[in-house]
Amino acid sequence: MGWRKNTGWLSLGLLFFSGCTSMRLDAGFDDIKATVEQRSALQISWNSGTELDKEASEKLHSLLKRKLTADDAVQIALLNNRDLQALYSDLGVAQADLVQAGLLSNPIFDGSVLFPLSGGGQPNLELSAAMNFLNIFYIPLRKRVAAARFEEVKTRLAGSVLDFAGRVRRAFYTYQSDEQMLELRQTIVQALGASLEIARRLSEAGNITELDLAREQAQMKTGKLALRAAEIALRQSREELNIAMGLWGEQVQWQSDGRLPDIPEQPVSMKDIERRALEQSLDLANARQRIAAMRVAVCRARSACRP
Repeated sequence: MGWRKNTGWLSLGLLFFSGCTSMRLDAGFDDIKATVEQRSALQISWNSGTELDKEASEKLHSLLKRKLTADDAVQIALLNNRDLQALYSDLGVAQADLVQAGLLSNPIFDGSVLFPLSGGGQPNLELSAAMNFLNIFYIPLRKRVAAARFEEVKTRLAGSVLDFAGRVRRAFYTYQSDEQMLELRQTIVQALGASLEIARRLSEAGNITELDLAREQAQMKTGKLALRAAEIALRQSREELNIAMGLWGEQVQWQSDGRLPDIPEQPVSMKDIERRALEQSLDLANARQRIAAMRVAVCRARSACRP
């Protein structure tokens, strides 16, 4: 029975020395969410099977019931786009690396069973464990490297989310402009149709030449070709917007809210715009964080780092 007791102690030792721990993969997501809300007044959600996912789904359905504005389209995309949801997994990986950096390496266990040469007696179980305790001194440095990379991932993801929001807004305005272009082409074709009908009557009365009638007919055909091109452009821009918003099935039956916004009467203030751009640029913040992460990594490789 002694070897069974030793096996039990071995299991306890494995449990104690193992580098496993529980963690939240969405740690740091609140920082990204706060950055996005501060800069765009829009909300993001990481679908992970919680009550917050249900709230996001309800908000999505409520937005689709009304005519969409540009802000509505961006909000739907931020809550529903699959590629954006997959992008958040990078944050979970970086968080896992940060947790792992603070854990001890798993020990190496060895065991042997010695059976007596003569009959009788019980087998003798010998266990041993080897662990590189030098790694303990490198834990703080490993954590600094992982923490720097974690911060770099957060700034990169926040910038990616805001860039994505900008692309969705541009896609929505493109769709609205295509809607208005289609409306304009339809009006032109109606006017050309009326003009062609008058030209036919004048031609029958002998008041215009066959060449004049042919010009009217050519303009009508050109107008119809432009109308078909506008219809195709509208379908393409709507499909691209549906993909960006992550919509499918009955969800694609949404309608947009009116026409393109009017051009502002007052021009945008350009005062201190360069300074504000440098201060608020997430690309620059991400570049600084990458440099910091590389510096800490180099320090780790050289096993020395100045504060």
